[in-house]
Amino acid sequence: MRKIIYALAGLIFLVSSCKRYEEGPDFTLRTPKGRLTNKWMLDKYFENSGDKTADYDYYREEFTKDSCFIISKKVSAVEVKEKYKWEFEDQKNNIKLTNKGSTRIYYILRLESDAFWYWYQEGNTVKRVELRKE
Repeated sequence: MRKIIYALAGLIFLVSSCKRYEEGPDFTLRTPKGRLTNKWMLDKYFENSGDKTADYDYYREEFTKDSCFIISKKVSAVEVKEKYKWEFEDQKNNIKLTNKGSTRIYYILRLESDAFWYWYQEGNTVKRVELRKE
């Protein structure tokens, strides 16, 4: 009986300690890279806690397995496409993007196979992006 109690306690500890990101998921068998490499579309966008989702006519992000990252967006009828190289940092809690000497860090809040949320800071503005699988 003790062995069963210890096994259950160990399992509960293992499952509760698997949460890598602030807002989930609690447990997954897929690797962070396996979940991230995908085509994503904008669900919600915030700047300093204010909802700015309606400002975007079109917004997509793509992370490829060969470390390429592409943003495609249309704001006020102007279409923009940006390309970066990406890599995980801080034990896969952050994503570092680089492009021609400039660097941006995405701080992952949630990374599931169908949802990817992160925040980053640009100057004095904190931006939170919530994406869903395309």
